[in-house]
Amino acid sequence: MLEHNGGQPKPNYFAYLHSGIESGSTLECLYAIHDRPYVDTYEGRLGESVQRAWSQHLEPDEQALMIPIGRDPYGNLVRLFYAGPDRGAVCIVDHEDPVGYFRIAESFTEFLDALHEDPDPQEPNYGECPECQANLKRWGCPECGWLMT
Repeated sequence: MLEHNGGQPKPNYFAYLHSGIESGSTLECLYAIHDRPYVDTYEGRLGESVQRAWSQHLEPDEQALMIPIGRDPYGNLVRLFYAGPDRGAVCIVDHEDPVGYFRIAESFTEFLDALHEDPDPQEPNYGECPECQANLKRWGCPECGWLMT
């Protein structure tokens, strides 16, 4: 993990079975191992530490088995089992699914090796510009220059 300490890998799409149905997501970022202060901005999440993510996003019983190593754009955590029968495996935890977690790979290396380009890339829908009704990007309008605040 130290070799890939934080950042956004490219390619960044991973596939997995979600309740028996082929699914996939995009790895927004890997968490970093550091002791710097966390800044709560979109850009700051890229530098969020494993330690902070562990204490903020995992219940005590989950902390005994796995650590968060990254996240997707929808707030689902990618986790690595460091104890128990699944030790070494990587999973994604769907925060909206009561089933819990879904295995992605048997190891961190296998997970990284399996990352590939999104087979069906879709531009997120940020709505219409209030000024010119063009499709917004994350930062604002590419047509008239209106900026999101």
